Amino acid sequence: MVLYLTSIFILISLLIILRPHIKDPKNMLLLFLWLLLLLTAGFRSEGVDQDYAGYIKILEGKNEYKDYIIEPTFQLLKYIINNYLNGEAIYLFLFYAAIGVTLKVVAIRHITEYSLLALLIYFIKEPTLL
Repeated sequence: MVLYLTSIFILISLLIILRPHIKDPKNMLLLFLWLLLLLTAGFRSEGVDQDYAGYIKILEGKNEYKDYIIEPTFQLLKYIINNYLNGEAIYLFLFYAAIGVTLKVVAIRHITEYSLLALLIYFIKEPTLL
């Protein structure tokens, strides 16, 4: 909970700091929505999707996943999280949420002029964000 509140504080602080540099209010709103979607996806809890428990087991090094091929970025993140971040799985979810949400928001912004409507649809259609 403390990490979540700290993240919201950082979000609001970033928006205040970046506001003079953002000339278009729509971009400010997109930045806010991007950060909100990132935090929502990154701080999702267990039971939201079927992969959550599997990621936790792999991160903890459970033997049942020893024979599976695991992507290199996950192996690198697993090493960093377990050795430098006290094995907290939230960092794994925040990292992948940052990549996924950022790519989607950038694509939406470039593909359509109705980016806010597209983000609304993305939020509604993406059950792992809730």
